[in-house]
Amino acid sequence: MKNRIHLTPDQIPAVTKPMPVLKLSAPVVAPDEFIARIMHAVAPRASLEPLGGRGVRAAYDGKRLVALIHPNTRESKVFPSLEDLKPGQRLSERSKAVAAQLLHERSLFPEDGTEAFALPPASLFAARQSRGKQRTKPAEYLSYVRFQRRVNGIPVFGPGTRAMVGVAADGLPHAFAHRWQTAVAVRDKVAPYPASRIVKSIRRQLVCIPESANVEVDRVTVGYYDGGRSFLQPIYRFTARVVSRRKLRAVDRHILGYVSIGDGPESLPIFGKRQGKLPARPSGRGEKGRSVKRLPPNDPTVGRYIVRNDSDEWVTSANEFLDGLESAQDDGGAIPFSDSQYPLGIPGRIPRF
Repeated sequence: MKNRIHLTPDQIPAVTKPMPVLKLSAPVVAPDEFIARIMHAVAPRASLEPLGGRGVRAAYDGKRLVALIHPNTRESKVFPSLEDLKPGQRLSERSKAVAAQLLHERSLFPEDGTEAFALPPASLFAARQSRGKQRTKPAEYLSYVRFQRRVNGIPVFGPGTRAMVGVAADGLPHAFAHRWQTAVAVRDKVAPYPASRIVKSIRRQLVCIPESANVEVDRVTVGYYDGGRSFLQPIYRFTARVVSRRKLRAVDRHILGYVSIGDGPESLPIFGKRQGKLPARPSGRGEKGRSVKRLPPNDPTVGRYIVRNDSDEWVTSANEFLDGLESAQDDGGAIPFSDSQYPLGIPGRIPRF
């Protein structure tokens, strides 16, 4: 169906003049003493130590990972111990207060061509129930505040910028994530394309959705994209809903993507484009009974089932999943994984919209 992608030029916010590009420089490193304070609220005896031979530093409480600092991006994370959290009250207000203090920490959010804002908190609620007893009333256990970066009031998206804090009942941070780079405006600017050309760019990405579904683009916003490389560049961010037309309807799928407002300095992720090659033939038994490399004894195995005759996103997802496991081993992980099962989905059992 030609008109199954619902998007019109009047949905594209007007950009009337060229938008500036910002150059990213060295990563902003959260101070060790700051990470240690949060880490010790979670596990008092944990300490950051080298992990593997690639510069990763990590802290463990027994076998549980408490904190991690990446050597290249300088991204830092502290993970909460959910089972040890105590219920509290008005955690949203406490997390707001902590977030307001952190915004003034120039070691986390330096003064540059951008600003950091604290978004409304989101709280984790839980209830307890024992056998033979009534369930307790839901209570707050952790309240999260995410920090959004903005350029002249325009939000920044992408994996290169992220910051979050989680506050527990004791009023202290028990969770933290931070990845940031200083950004300075340069002379380069991106002149905007006409709305009609933006519509074509978005449609070009969405045609990979199977024809058994309609695609309804519900929002297009102006933003900046940080891919963790060299620039913050102006983009349009679109969100869409994939609606099944089949008699046996599937749940609507929500997707998002990006297109540059014009001729941008860096490539952007393209929805539906294969990000990597097809998975190699796994270990085990090949087609037509051909034997291949045997798996080591007691080795955990991974199966990746790729949907046939569908979006290349399935291939990208499968590759990134295994890459993440292998990357963890490179960073000093102790458990080897083997790619053991066939990479392609079974005909007749393909999920359909």
